[in-house]
Amino acid sequence: MSQFAGSIASSPGRRLFLWYMSACLGGGLLLAQPVCRNPSAAPISLVDGVFTATSACCVTGLSVRSTANDFSFVGQAVILLWVQIGGIGIMTLTTFLMLTVGGQETLRQHSAMASTIGSKMGDDLRGILLRVAFITIGMELVGAALLTARYLFDLPWTEALWQGVFHSIAAFCNAGF
Repeated sequence: MSQFAGSIASSPGRRLFLWYMSACLGGGLLLAQPVCRNPSAAPISLVDGVFTATSACCVTGLSVRSTANDFSFVGQAVILLWVQIGGIGIMTLTTFLMLTVGGQETLRQHSAMASTIGSKMGDDLRGILLRVAFITIGMELVGAALLTARYLFDLPWTEALWQGVFHSIAAFCNAGF
């Protein structure tokens, strides 16, 4: 029978689980703050905040509260950040941060990440992860520019820009918010 308890550092799966749980709970705590809701909306409960943050991180787009009506600009920005984290992939982001901050990765970490992104053991993971990030941001910027140009016909430029950025990132990450 497999054992769940043990050192978090010894298992990439345990580390990923901890990162994912932390992201969901952290996002939920942020979304439950008064600054994240529109003044006219009812307070956002911790359960609603955690549900929305988990949905954003999983890029499912499910929500029990209206993103446009119940969340303020700050709340929508938090949701968008969590969509981006989920879209790029929490494993990719975690590995990139570990490589950048932590220095050299172990053979076990390298093997786990290589199998996750479909590379070979000898490939430069830092380079692959940077390319993933740059391509993602580039595509999202192109989408944001096109959507903003379209929204300018109907909205003031600040609202058109925000809608273009929000919908471009949500669409690229395949989140239904």
